[in-house]
Amino acid sequence: MNQYDNASDIIFNLLQKFPASQVESIVTIMWSIWKSRNLKLWQQVSESTVTILERAKHLLEGWRKANRKKGLSGQVHSPSSTGPQTHDGKNTNNMHGNA
Repeated sequence: MNQYDNASDIIFNLLQKFPASQVESIVTIMWSIWKSRNLKLWQQVSESTVTILERAKHLLEGWRKANRKKGLSGQVHSPSSTGPQTHDGKNTNNMHGNA
């Protein structure tokens, strides 16, 4: 049986396998793709792949710079120290396939 119910569960599980810096990059690129999709849908604006990636790069650089000043760079927020969390805050150590 498949242990994941939806795409967000699959993505969240995959992201747990990467170091924080790579997760930051992946999530920022995913956000930029989503923003591009919304621009196309709501404003009929088409963007190139380069534009999407450049926006993600600049956003991440700004985020890292802001967090470096606060001494937070490279830290990933976790609501609990009991183990890996799902996107909705559930502890994945206690999750079973179709619970």
